[in-house]
Amino acid sequence: MTKIVTERLLLRSLRDSDAQAMVNAANNYDVARWLAVLPHPYTINDANVFILKSNKKPVTSFGIFHRNKFVGGIGTEGHTGLGFWLAQDAWGNGFASEAVKAVLGWYFNETDADEIRSGYIVGNHGSAKIQEKFGFETVREDEVDTLLLKGVNHVYTVLTRERWLSL
Repeated sequence: MTKIVTERLLLRSLRDSDAQAMVNAANNYDVARWLAVLPHPYTINDANVFILKSNKKPVTSFGIFHRNKFVGGIGTEGHTGLGFWLAQDAWGNGFASEAVKAVLGWYFNETDADEIRSGYIVGNHGSAKIQEKFGFETVREDEVDTLLLKGVNHVYTVLTRERWLSL
């Protein structure tokens, strides 16, 4: 089980016992609208399937916990991407920045990858700001369909190892 501890957060592998807390956090339109692959409504079955898949390589997923409360998720999938989200009641506390910084440090220490990709839906200013803060650069922008919305503009980003190490 992979675990990362930051000043305020515990990032750890997801467990079956986290499923209901995930549902409580993710079953929110204002969260789901910013995520390409999050169904809405989000059910206990969705959480159980995600937990099962998230503990298999090449995916490394972490639940984000603050004071033992599940507040979101973050993970990497091979060399292809970084994704993260927070429950709405956890927005505005700096948790996403803290978790992203920790996972990027872990990622570039634990893999030989030269880069990691990410992205955000246009209008998700929080995600855009965090990616910019940690050195992600825009690769392109396309219109995509998410599980919830059709025809949204999505910005694709990349962070190189060299750029990460220079920050």
